[in-house]
Amino acid sequence: MSHKPLNFTPLDTATTEPTKRWKSREAPKTMQTSLRMRPETYDEFRMMCLHERRTNGEMLEVLMNHYKKTGTPDIQR
Repeated sequence: MSHKPLNFTPLDTATTEPTKRWKSREAPKTMQTSLRMRPETYDEFRMMCLHERRTNGEMLEVLMNHYKKTGTPDIQR
């Protein structure tokens, strides 16, 4: 069995060929959380999200901003 001869060329004198790499990507700046609630509350929240075409996080942000502006949740039950 023949083996390829080893190359002991010093690294600083070796020719460098450009390598193809994926562009560096930053991790998305999001967080994940878990909230406990009654199933009915979750179903109502999800219906709000679907109706507004928002993610859970986006809808939570909308509700929090409304609360900050008005000081009241202003939710009809």
